Amino acid sequence: MKVKLYAVVFTAFVVFTAYIGSNLFETAVLKSEYYRAKANNQQLDSFEINANRGTIYDRNGKILAKSTTVWTVILSPYDIADNEDDAEEICKMLSEILEVDYDRLIKICENPHNRYEIIKKRVDKETHDEINRIKAEKGIGYHSVYLVEDTMRTYPNNSLASNLIGFTSYDHVGIYGVEAYYDDYLQGRNGRLVMLTDGRGRSMARGYEERYNAVDGNNVYMTIDTVLQHYLEKNLETIITQHNVANRATGIMMDPNTGAILAMATTMGYDLNYPARLSPQDMLMLELTRQNLIADNILSEADIEKEIDKLEAVLWEIQWRNKAISELYFPGSVFKVITLAAALEEKKADYNSHFYCSGGVTIADTDINCWQSGGHGSLNLIQAITKSCNPAFIDIGNRLGAARFSDYFEAFGFTQRTGIDLPGETYPIYMDRNKMGPVELATSSFGQTNKITALQMITAYAACVNGGYLVTPHVVGKIVDNEGNVVMTNETQVKRQVLSNETSQQMKYILEEVVKANGGSNAYISGYKIGGKSGTSQKIDDYSDEEMRYVASFCAFAPADNPQVIMLVIVDEPNPGGEPYYGSLVAAPVVSAVFKECFSYLEIYPQYTAEEQAAMDRIVPYIIGMSPIDATTRLNTEGLETHFIGNGTKVLKTVPAAGQTIARGGTVTVYLEEQESITAQVPNVYGLTVQEANQRIVDAGLNIRLSGGAVNNENAVASLMSIQPGTEVAIGTVIEVTFTVNDEVTE
Repeated sequence: MKVKLYAVVFTAFVVFTAYIGSNLFETAVLKSEYYRAKANNQQLDSFEINANRGTIYDRNGKILAKSTTVWTVILSPYDIADNEDDAEEICKMLSEILEVDYDRLIKICENPHNRYEIIKKRVDKETHDEINRIKAEKGIGYHSVYLVEDTMRTYPNNSLASNLIGFTSYDHVGIYGVEAYYDDYLQGRNGRLVMLTDGRGRSMARGYEERYNAVDGNNVYMTIDTVLQHYLEKNLETIITQHNVANRATGIMMDPNTGAILAMATTMGYDLNYPARLSPQDMLMLELTRQNLIADNILSEADIEKEIDKLEAVLWEIQWRNKAISELYFPGSVFKVITLAAALEEKKADYNSHFYCSGGVTIADTDINCWQSGGHGSLNLIQAITKSCNPAFIDIGNRLGAARFSDYFEAFGFTQRTGIDLPGETYPIYMDRNKMGPVELATSSFGQTNKITALQMITAYAACVNGGYLVTPHVVGKIVDNEGNVVMTNETQVKRQVLSNETSQQMKYILEEVVKANGGSNAYISGYKIGGKSGTSQKIDDYSDEEMRYVASFCAFAPADNPQVIMLVIVDEPNPGGEPYYGSLVAAPVVSAVFKECFSYLEIYPQYTAEEQAAMDRIVPYIIGMSPIDATTRLNTEGLETHFIGNGTKVLKTVPAAGQTIARGGTVTVYLEEQESITAQVPNVYGLTVQEANQRIVDAGLNIRLSGGAVNNENAVASLMSIQPGTEVAIGTVIEVTFTVNDEVTE
């Protein structure tokens, strides 16, 4: 019996030992990772530390976007109760420093089972330090108030280049623009703060914390220049107001030789720091829509709000969209540059080519009119493009033929996206070569069939004047890590050579002649060689003939003999239902204004001809205190006339004052006695020619300063006055009058 009992006991012991051993083996070996993770989950608590995104700079190192370290303030009611901390004192401290509601904090603390409650996000360093100081001084909140590092994206220039830079989501992910395209480079590697807790889940001493530091993202250097970007945006916004533009405007400045984007802007942008904030106009639209829906009394209140939310989403998308790459348009006469370049390359046209325009042409029973009523008559090649004659370019397109035209259309990049390093670039809509009949070829030849992006147009145009090379545009030059190492560069990428250098040289000469024609176009700037072409296209797929709207554009480059910068401006639906809407009148002045401001900055300096030098404005010299004879001599030396008022022996005052600009031959009013200035009323010279406006202003006792590239063009008329008609001003005051010429419209 004893033996049997021992055997049973021994067997039971072996079985029990084996069971215990197998469980220990399973726990310690087979499932060690599982139980280790479970133990860590019970014993460790952690917070993620977000890495700072890399900084975005312009080409000169000016900050466009940066991330700063901020903190999230977290309160633990559980730890307050467990540590018998002073909840009221803690809530009072947080309420005063963070400017949050004290009663709300007290209510949060009433739940002792609540482990963590976020009190405030994005607290700056000053506030962070103040909380820690009071915690240390008063000995409160040591284990119950946590400050966890976070990151916040800021944009120092607010709305500058907003559609180009883009912004980030609340989770620090790039949305739109460079922020989105280069998100993988800009994103850093998040860190973590790990804390050891006791058996009751309480945080233990700080010495048991483990910190895994975040690694910040790489820094991006864009090719844009904030100075040029400012010039472009400022002048685009001006034209929006002047011409009541309905569908925004966009502009691009690019280095034609490298494809580097120097500036790219879309009007009606937004503040990058508050991307969801709509413009006042859009907010008004939302409110009017809401009131109309309420008045209709068809939808419920909930459904009305859904409709408003949908409209708001549409307005956001439009506001954030980069018009230069995401919207298509008919290029109009700017595209004639491409047709002409192809014809020159194929030897289908040359300087000796002649055309005849009777005012229209019939192609396959379809009448196509020239914009010039009655036609242009006989034209040579340069006259054909200067006058932007549609029948002449229909002839040129016909000489090329549908097959060769399509070959060049494709070679210039119009059948695919440019490949720019930005998200949202759209595909063009174009006539397939196999479907291109005589009418489609005719309308395509002057830019009224295929829809392309602004970026495609300027890239192809650049190939016409840079030696014939189609380059890939880009907005980022290099990416650098936090150690200063270059991790990526965007070198000049040539896709192919479309034209010979000889043809490119011809195009530069021809397009400079277009700007200089008839004494100067609206883009002409004295002393500078500029080449360019305007365009005005109909939005034939959006509006009926009765309500037709237009897109005005102008593309120019400088210096014409050695292009360093090329610029395209597109104004979508200027002056809806009225005039002017022509590219030469609406878009060309923007290009001219930006060029005037940026040339010296880009170290492009004027080279005046003798004729230009003689016609230059003069600066009124300082003659205060001089005798009438000396004053007259000094002013005459500058090519200026004098008009004395009073019988004194010394000059007391002049109008215009010293340092102001006045036209050569202008009259300076010189006061020899103390008295109030004699005034005159500014006459209305709008619509007058240069001679007519000059005579009317001089007759009023005032001076005129001529402005605009077309001042020497016999067809130019006054379109803008620096001081409005009817204003009382001192005699001798200079009135700046801008003259423009309507030299092209595509019908």
